[in-house]
Amino acid sequence: MSLTEKKITQLRHIINNSHHLVCVVGSNMQKENGYPIMQESDWAYDIEMKYGNSPEEIFNTSFYSTRKEQFFDFFRDEMLSKNDPPNEAFKALAELEHKGIIKTIITTGIYSLPVVAGCKNVIELYGSVYNNYCGHCRKKYSLDYIKNSKKVPICDVCHSVVRPGVFLYGEMIDNQVMTKAMEEITMADTLLVVGGSLVSPNIDNFLRYFKGKKLVIVNEEPHHSDVKAQLVINDKALNVLPKIL
Repeated sequence: MSLTEKKITQLRHIINNSHHLVCVVGSNMQKENGYPIMQESDWAYDIEMKYGNSPEEIFNTSFYSTRKEQFFDFFRDEMLSKNDPPNEAFKALAELEHKGIIKTIITTGIYSLPVVAGCKNVIELYGSVYNNYCGHCRKKYSLDYIKNSKKVPICDVCHSVVRPGVFLYGEMIDNQVMTKAMEEITMADTLLVVGGSLVSPNIDNFLRYFKGKKLVIVNEEPHHSDVKAQLVINDKALNVLPKIL
């Protein structure tokens, strides 16, 4: 039995003995599924060469406020160009939730991959590309409405701009969403962090509220903060989570 297989056996034992397991899904799970992430250097370089600005500069509230047409060109063509279904790692999360093992999934992803995979109790910290709305009258719009729009999507009721239902850089995450996430972390006896390190945005904040005994990390890249965890598996979620089942 390899070291990774031994650790997966340990993980299976931990989750089977958990009473309130909360899973935090980081951006690397989104990347594994073929979707772009801001931290990906090759993608960021290509974007800057094409648009003259980095993804983080474009996906910012100030850029959105002043250059909406350029923002939506980037948003449609680069961020909404993928339509890959959730991979087996996300399906494994849904199965673990269905079995009552995972109580809550907190995700930093914006593509609703856990929800599409079948997860029910999901907290989406940064919103979802599926939840678009008019900034004036608040009418809701589908993802396809944004994809099929020309230049800037306009509300068909009040003719205001239809805003993506995701949080941009420079915006505060909804306080109710953060409070709900922190409450779940506080109740957890086991915290499973998948596809992110403990110093990833917001994940580090959650640790202050975790009072449980078992902290587990599944992330391909090792990090010095891994020492805080009781179990670390440096591998892709796709190679680990389906094997738990």
